[in-house]
Amino acid sequence: MPCIPQHFEFIDARSMSAALADAIEQEAKSALLRRGVFTLCLAGGSSPRQAYEMLAGKDLPWRDIHLFFGDERLVFPCHGWSNFRMARKALIDRIEIPSANVRRMRGEMNSAAAAARDYERRLRAFFGPGASLPEFDVCLLGLGPDGHTASLFPGHAVLEETEAWVVGVEEPTLPPAVRRISLSLPALNASKKIFFATSDCGKQPLVETILTNRTAVTRRYPAARVQARDVVWFTTQQL
Repeated sequence: MPCIPQHFEFIDARSMSAALADAIEQEAKSALLRRGVFTLCLAGGSSPRQAYEMLAGKDLPWRDIHLFFGDERLVFPCHGWSNFRMARKALIDRIEIPSANVRRMRGEMNSAAAAARDYERRLRAFFGPGASLPEFDVCLLGLGPDGHTASLFPGHAVLEETEAWVVGVEEPTLPPAVRRISLSLPALNASKKIFFATSDCGKQPLVETILTNRTAVTRRYPAARVQARDVVWFTTQQL
């Protein structure tokens, strides 16, 4: 059953990033102690970049940690809009992690639907044939100004997906950088713990709306429909 989300406010982006990196480190050490493996699903956007840089400085056994991605644009991994590129520069290139432990979404594929099928196939190979959904130890998410999270946007049909783990968010008239791949709501909600992070203090009213009026806004804001068993929000204070 989903629990009431926790919410921590910080005075600035640096202190928020430090707390987020510390929280990830704590979850990693706990999972590694219990099972010898830790699965972390990364978010894109600007908010987690500094936390990734701080996380890279942690003393963690990266050979036992597996990285995944919550969403990606339909671009090559070297493109400036690629979530993988941001994570690679901020985290992956700074740590000693086997390349096989980094599972990026292949945004360079011809269509979002094909890329979604490819990523779901690889997720199922990792989590095993008995898995009904991927259970990440920690899944990081951001918040868009319209209430979207990952690449799940208000009013989009993929919000009603109940079977697929990964969905293509694709409109034929949109350019490749706008077409996207995203974990579905069921896949996000299967995570053991979700950390939402936003360093934009201007989004604080939206955060408060989502946290205090969850029933009323659930259908309007995709972020409010993320109701995993353990959700924690990291935000900066509105000045």
